[in-house]
Amino acid sequence: MKKGKSAGVDNIPAELVQAGGENVITALTTICDKIWQTGEWPTPWTQSLVITLSKKGNLQQCQNYRTVSLISHQS
Repeated sequence: MKKGKSAGVDNIPAELVQAGGENVITALTTICDKIWQTGEWPTPWTQSLVITLSKKGNLQQCQNYRTVSLISHQS
């Protein structure tokens, strides 16, 4: 994971996941095992936050915008 990336819907930045060490690895492994067994993903992992960013040019035209989807780093 790259540092300095925006957090997703869960507001957990990549730096927090990286700094968690073995405790976070254990917790994420447990969550992934549960996903494997049940086939159900945690709700925040299925959601994304869509943000529009303006480009150069006339901001009244749709083609001068782009979108970015922020997803949970864990997903």
